Amino acid sequence: MTGNQTRTPHQRAGQARTRAQAQAHTRELVLRAAEKLFLAKGLHATTVAEIAAAAGRTQGSIYGNFDSKEALCWAALERRYQRMFAELETRLADCDGLADKLATVAQWWRANSSDDALTLLVAEFAVAARRDPERHPIVTNAFTLVRDTFGSIFAEHFEPVDLNGNGLVDVATLGVFSTGIGLAVGQAVSMSDADMSANVLSETLSLWVKRLQTP
Repeated sequence: MTGNQTRTPHQRAGQARTRAQAQAHTRELVLRAAEKLFLAKGLHATTVAEIAAAAGRTQGSIYGNFDSKEALCWAALERRYQRMFAELETRLADCDGLADKLATVAQWWRANSSDDALTLLVAEFAVAARRDPERHPIVTNAFTLVRDTFGSIFAEHFEPVDLNGNGLVDVATLGVFSTGIGLAVGQAVSMSDADMSANVLSETLSLWVKRLQTP
């Protein structure tokens, strides 16, 4: 009998948990290192070897968790956006009334849209993956996930109502989300500042909420 066969089911389950914990730990270290390097240097200028060195892991362990550098970049960005949206949800949960919610969104947006490194990385990631047919689904899935996450926050905290049944809630979600993308890019290339960007997003959100709740 082999060593594995002589172990009890309990021992084998414990080994499986230990391996899963080790893999999760490696993934977390890699994502932390990747986020830091991608934001500092960009997608193209950052190498997998640099990420591996910063994480204290091998390149093989990185490719064991992520299919490509683009997939790793998106995973790092998704992790960043999850934190951002979780912060927004927490702050909105403490708000009272539409005006307070709009002010909270504006404040949140003012802080996060000023992160030019993040905006430029997202743009670089999108262009790089979009031009590669094999990587194109990464872009589609990535932006769909972010849009849907925003949509769930919009639906929960602003309670939009499509009184005429014209599918306007989806249109509003896409409209506000797309406006946000444009505003972030505009800030990154110095077309607007953080205050103007926050005001435009807040006004856009307010107009859509009022539009959806008007018979």
